[in-house]
Amino acid sequence: MAPINIQIRNGTILCTPADGHVRARQGTALEWVSKDEEFTLSFTLLGGGSAWPFNEPQKGASPTKHFRGTLKDVDGDAPAYKYTVRMGSKLLDPIIIVDK
Repeated sequence: MAPINIQIRNGTILCTPADGHVRARQGTALEWVSKDEEFTLSFTLLGGGSAWPFNEPQKGASPTKHFRGTLKDVDGDAPAYKYTVRMGSKLLDPIIIVDK
C-alpha cells in the first residue's frame, strides 16, 4: 500500500491519498510519512475506547516523521478505527477499516 503523506498547507494538516482514510486487509503494512514536521498518531475504535490496530508495539504517540505498522488479524466483525494525526496544535481525524 502507498504511504500516507502528511503535510501542512495553509495552516491545515493534509493527508494523501484519500484524506488519510484507509480500507485494508488484515496483515497489510501501513506507513505514514511527513517531510514537513514531526507528527503523532493515536487510535480509538470507532465505537469508542482506545485500541492499537497493529502487530508492532505501540509507539505512535512519540513524535516522528515516519511510522510503519502491520494491521492485526481480525477475529469476528471487521473493526473500524478513528485515528488522530497531530502536528503541533493541529489535528486531523481520518478512519481505518480492517477487512478479513
